[in-house]
Amino acid sequence: IFGLPKAHFTPGFARLEIPEIIQMLGVKDVGMPNQKFTMWFPFLFKNMRVDMQKPFMNWEPLRQILKAALWGKVSLAKAFMWHGRPKMNGHKWQVSSVTAGDIAWAATICMFVLSPDSKFPGSGIGQASKIDYYEVFRGYKHVLVTK
Repeated sequence: IFGLPKAHFTPGFARLEIPEIIQMLGVKDVGMPNQKFTMWFPFLFKNMRVDMQKPFMNWEPLRQILKAALWGKVSLAKAFMWHGRPKMNGHKWQVSSVTAGDIAWAATICMFVLSPDSKFPGSGIGQASKIDYYEVFRGYKHVLVTK
């Protein structure tokens, strides 16, 4: 999805040592006490150029995240056709359309996967990054619903 080696996304990998990931996240002052993550990170935008007039224009990775979550990672293969069992989440949940909440969830997961956090927190706040994923999700959904 991100065009980087799988090893970069294993738990405990130092993602903030990879220049491409730093650029995708748009993180400032890496490794410093005032290190900052922005909700509107460059990877969400076309050509990684932040343009708040056109958020979520880098939609292909978000589509892939949703597709894998709903229909399984094999659905990302070219010419994929679902046959029989087991039923995937999309079938179980009778998904027939994509909502603003789905897109907001995929964008939040995208941020989490790129972040230095290795576990998705029950509290909503990343242990390593201090990103408040709950507020990020709410912010994305708000923009999607009101734009």
